[in-house]
Amino acid sequence: DPRLEWPLNYFKYACECVGHRSGYDCQDCDFGWTGVDCAQRKKPAIRKNALLLSDAEKKRFRDTLTKLKNTPSDFVVARDGFGNDPYNKNRFVTDSSIYDTLTFLHFFSVKTPIKDTGEADCVRGNFFDDVQFILDFAHNGPGFPTWHRRFLLEFERELQRASGDEQMGIPYWDWTDHAHNCSVCTNDLVGEMVLDDPEGILDRGSDFWNWTMRCQISPVIEGCTYHVCNMSLPPSQIWRLPTGSAPNLPILEDISFALNAEVYDAEPFGLHSPANSFRNCLEGFVTSRGRVTKREDISLHGQGHTFFSGSVNAVPISPSDPLFYLHHAYVDKILEVWLRNTPTDSHKFPPPGRGPTGHNYRDYLVSFFPSATHEDYLKSSLEFGYDYDDMWEADFMHKVRAHGGNVGDEMQAVSGRMMVMLGCGVVAVVTITVVFLFVTYKKRAKKTKEEEPLLEE
Repeated sequence: DPRLEWPLNYFKYACECVGHRSGYDCQDCDFGWTGVDCAQRKKPAIRKNALLLSDAEKKRFRDTLTKLKNTPSDFVVARDGFGNDPYNKNRFVTDSSIYDTLTFLHFFSVKTPIKDTGEADCVRGNFFDDVQFILDFAHNGPGFPTWHRRFLLEFERELQRASGDEQMGIPYWDWTDHAHNCSVCTNDLVGEMVLDDPEGILDRGSDFWNWTMRCQISPVIEGCTYHVCNMSLPPSQIWRLPTGSAPNLPILEDISFALNAEVYDAEPFGLHSPANSFRNCLEGFVTSRGRVTKREDISLHGQGHTFFSGSVNAVPISPSDPLFYLHHAYVDKILEVWLRNTPTDSHKFPPPGRGPTGHNYRDYLVSFFPSATHEDYLKSSLEFGYDYDDMWEADFMHKVRAHGGNVGDEMQAVSGRMMVMLGCGVVAVVTITVVFLFVTYKKRAKKTKEEEPLLEE
């Protein structure tokens, strides 16, 4: 597959930028830098809880997304799905909006490989039991958090350009606010779902109800699942319903479990990495209940996709739905909490050549040009010019530890009791210290401040 040597098979020349300049013609500053000469540290943009945005901030976010959807990108994308790759047939390309080009970048990292014969490969077998799945440069390995961190930075930069405000940050969706419904799926944010519409088209009062997907859902042909993007087909509307395989949204217990992981990743650096692998916990393939073996048990990142049916559940093209960005901004927040609260010697990728293809420390991140490596993005968010409005997750963990409790056990008790209280509307006096801490710290912090590629039905 020509992506194995990214970006050499796709770009013949590149500008060499000096100082903190970047971009295909050095027109930009590195993430985290600003000024005419890109010599000044940028004041961090603050990524806020989406539910705490003002009405004006919500409108600006929606308006900026609409502008990105309607503004042509500087890049072109491959038009045809099967057997076509710009490496071989660069005449089959088409113009695309900035928003749709970002979606294509995500798709390109997981698209069906092209064999040496020119034929498309496909996915066979059981996703959880087998490890012979096709190339995926953005998921199922150590590069998952870092690839998506760069992806969000690209999106955030486009938001800032379109809005004219370099302090604009991506809002995030804190799943723990509501266990069984999408609290940000409202018309003033990413669009309300119409539960009695079998097609799942968003409410007509949403700015996004008539948005379309340039890529289609991956087809299954003769038992093979293909990840293709045929832009020559008529686009279809994005859709979303809370009828996926996951029975609820991610819970506090699983966030705590991930944050207590000892190392960034561990052998075998994939779906079967053990519970001390922060990355595998974050991606959702291992929980306090053990290794995930079926779709409905996926947690955290994966669960935020599989809770839904629709565009956001088809991970290759899931950024077609704006909900993707709010979801992944919270995934990135959990990564940031972990980075800031674990020893730096724990922040290590696998040794060279030990991780999956494209997921090693100094492998280049497929889809992005100019190029960068995973090593470049396993750093504090402050290095890249953004921060989060609070870190209540870390504060809560420290308080539980200070009271001498086992964090995993305490959080499990808290999440279970909180879900019952929220779900049943029960008003009760709870005397357990950790419950008090959870409510106090989370509320105080607020006042102050993709279906996975191989998880198709």
